[in-house]
Amino acid sequence: MQMTISEFKMLAKGQQEKWILDNGSFIAVRQEPEFVIRLYQSDSFFVELFYHQVQKAPITIKPFTSTDVLESYLDGNDLCFVNY
Repeated sequence: MQMTISEFKMLAKGQQEKWILDNGSFIAVRQEPEFVIRLYQSDSFFVELFYHQVQKAPITIKPFTSTDVLESYLDGNDLCFVNY
């Protein structure tokens, strides 16, 4: 199911999480002191799911199209890429 970033942004947070988990491709995970950040790609945009280290539900869901954000995944030492 295709969706534009504008359509994705209009969904409630729970719907955004479900949609990207069901329709996106998991790319990588990185860690910050308080968060685990999981990166997903859809057909036309990327989504970061920010999880608090203790909680299971995402705290923040950040959709974006700029590849500049991906640099944080290339610079990190605590990075795990998934190979298919």
